[in-house]
Amino acid sequence: MPHAPDSTERLRHPLDTASAEWATRRHDPSLRLIALLVALKSLLAVFIAVGLEVFGPLRMRQGIGLLIERFHWNPDSKFLVWLLGQMNSQSFHLAAVIILVYACVHGAEAFGLWFDQRWASWFGCVGAALYLPVDTLALWHHRNWIAASIVFINVLVVFVLARNIRNIAARRLRITHPSAH
Repeated sequence: MPHAPDSTERLRHPLDTASAEWATRRHDPSLRLIALLVALKSLLAVFIAVGLEVFGPLRMRQGIGLLIERFHWNPDSKFLVWLLGQMNSQSFHLAAVIILVYACVHGAEAFGLWFDQRWASWFGCVGAALYLPVDTLALWHHRNWIAASIVFINVLVVFVLARNIRNIAARRLRITHPSAH
């Protein structure tokens, strides 16, 4: 006669595990701060995309002209000549769409980080780590406190998100295998 498993031998249902994991979460303030910063980036991207659509290429050219005058930039700079040459209605619509997609992705990431989702921590950790070589190169070429701060903040973000990934895995292990700890 088959033996019925008792409560300690019973396999846990995935929903039991998920709700138990949610109950054991403590919201890390550093994770919440990162979520707010990512949400701010997302909101800023939405404003930029809307600004591109509202102002259009003509007013943006005028704005860049004012910046050239204000900051005494070289108007014959290859980059500025290229940038001004790329400004047309079609490129502005495409740029607005790309920036809105960027905003949506970072908005989803911010939501996931706020609610301590593992996928969001992975996404943010990999994303911030991908910026590190570029940021380090910028620090190498422009040794100033702004470049150093950016590198420091990105390293800190990678550390916090990697720690969160590890903590989520440890919580899941404790919940699914309580006798192991």
